[in-house]
Amino acid sequence: MPVLGTARRKAGVSRLSEIGWDELCSEPGPLRPVQVPADHPLWILYSSGTTGLPKPIVQGHAGIVAEHAKVLALHQDLGASDRFFW
Repeated sequence: MPVLGTARRKAGVSRLSEIGWDELCSEPGPLRPVQVPADHPLWILYSSGTTGLPKPIVQGHAGIVAEHAKVLALHQDLGASDRFFW
């Protein structure tokens, strides 16, 4: 099953073909984390589309940390002394 869809850059400069998970992981290497600004895009979420077409929502790294803190504290009632496994 492909894990990456076909993506194209301007005027055929580069093309990323669909590749399977095994091929993607065929050349292991060290993990090299890169520090990015808090508003750097992390992923794109889409609204449900109940009132029209689904709308894309770009969420940054800091946004998801704030969202998780809100959900875990308010909805799950987790505190500093609690343990949580996700």
